[in-house]
Amino acid sequence: MTKKRSAIAVALVVLFGISLAVKAGAQEASPANPYSGNFWTRSTLTGDWGGARNELAKNGVTFDLSLTQTYQGVTSGGKSSTWDYGGRGSLTTKFDTGKLGLWPGGFLTLEVEGNFGHGTSPNTGALIPVNTNQVFPAPGKSELDIPALNFVQFLSEYAGVVAGKIDTTGGDMNAFAHGKGDIQFMNTAFELNPALLVTVPYSTLGAGVILLPNKDPNAAIINLLVLSTVGQASTSGFDT
Repeated sequence: MTKKRSAIAVALVVLFGISLAVKAGAQEASPANPYSGNFWTRSTLTGDWGGARNELAKNGVTFDLSLTQTYQGVTSGGKSSTWDYGGRGSLTTKFDTGKLGLWPGGFLTLEVEGNFGHGTSPNTGALIPVNTNQVFPAPGKSELDIPALNFVQFLSEYAGVVAGKIDTTGGDMNAFAHGKGDIQFMNTAFELNPALLVTVPYSTLGAGVILLPNKDPNAAIINLLVLSTVGQASTSGFDT
C-alpha cells in the first residue's frame, strides 16, 4: 500500500488576509484581572474560578472553553422536516513562555474540539451547510480531535515564525463574519469562503511568518504560510 504524496500549497495574504481582531472592550474587568467581575460584566461565563484563572493567566496559561448547542429543523421544502439536536465543544489552551519564566516571545497553542448529536444540514438539500458548528471537526461524525497544536516564536515586536498543526479557520477574523458557527452566523456561506474548504484543509501541518505591522496583534496580523493540502483534525499529518 503506497502512501499518498502530500502536495504543498503556498497560502499568502490573499488566503489568510489581514486579520482584524475585535476587542472585548468593556467586558473585561481590568487588564490585571480579565476574568473577574459579576455575571453580566465578566468576559467568561464561569468567571475567574476563585481567582485561580487570573493567576494562571498572569503566569502564562490561559483556557478558552466554548459549548454551542442547537436544535434545528427544516420548516419548508428540503429533503426532510426532521428536527435534530446537536452541538460542539472546544477547549483552547495557550502557554506564554515569557510569563512562564522560560524565554520571551514563545507561544504554544493546543486546541481540542468535538461534536455530538446530529446537524440538520443534510436535511436541507443545499450544498452549503446551514449549521457550520456541526461540521467541525468532521461532518456527520461525533468525535474528539485536535485541529491545532502549534508554536509561535516572535523574533521582534514586528515579526515571528510559526510551525505545527494549524487551524486555518481563524485566518480571517473580520468583524462581520468568521469562526465556526458559534459566535456569529451559522450558515457556512457567511462564515468563510466555501471554495477554500475544497482547496485548503481546515486543520493541517504548516509553517510560516507572522507580521505585526504596528506591533499590536489586536489591530492587524499578516500571515504568510506554507501548508500541506492533505490534513485532517483526526491525524497528525506526518504520515503523508
